[in-house]
Amino acid sequence: MKSFHRVFASMALGLLLAGCATKITGLKQSPSFTYAAVHGGKLAIGGVAAAFDTLDEGRRTSYANVMRNALLEERKDYEIAPVGTLMNRLGRTQYQGLISEMQSTGMLSDRSVSNLKAKLAGIRYAAFSRIENDEVHTDRSESSSTDKNGNIVPGTEKVTSSTTRTVSASMHVYDLQTGELAFTGTVTKSLSDSRSYAKEREMGLVTVIKAIKGSDGQNSQDTQYPYPNAPDTGKVLARVFAGFGENLPKKD
Repeated sequence: MKSFHRVFASMALGLLLAGCATKITGLKQSPSFTYAAVHGGKLAIGGVAAAFDTLDEGRRTSYANVMRNALLEERKDYEIAPVGTLMNRLGRTQYQGLISEMQSTGMLSDRSVSNLKAKLAGIRYAAFSRIENDEVHTDRSESSSTDKNGNIVPGTEKVTSSTTRTVSASMHVYDLQTGELAFTGTVTKSLSDSRSYAKEREMGLVTVIKAIKGSDGQNSQDTQYPYPNAPDTGKVLARVFAGFGENLPKKD
């Protein structure tokens, strides 16, 4: 009986986790944007822009590949054309115009969507993304172990320095057959790295001398307990795009 209960509990937990898709802020989805429509009409990666920066070609291509891989990881039965397909059919000048438009306005004009429809024969959907925010925050905390009397156990005091990168990105999937926006919204994800250090113990006189010299402030802590480098933007974007992928139409 206990074995049955464990199996049942594991199954229930699995179902619960499977149903917890990433929340998309401002999600709008057309009723016609179904699994059958995507599976039968094909999807192409349009590209990635940033609202606050002009991405060089290397980063644009890298982030577009991250987008495609993350979506395919969540929807393995989708046929998703790489960004190169769209770039080759449009040409460098027209493609750069689309990315500039996405960067400045966060969407494509009706004219641009019509142009995509004319150039992307055999592909019904084109997915674009704009990075809305990319922020890095640092934090430092202290911890220690205590004995039964509540006293700190010598040698257990630690300082943990952490760095967190938070990225928000919007995604816009255009239906080139109808000219409408089929799927849109914003996902925010974070990734952190931390380092723990043994806290340095100092005699009272040393502390006073440092205070007089002004060397026991933030700069001293940054030297003693440095923050790790921020996680790479691409790694956080992979989580963002995976969040979108979790919410794309799936087979019943």
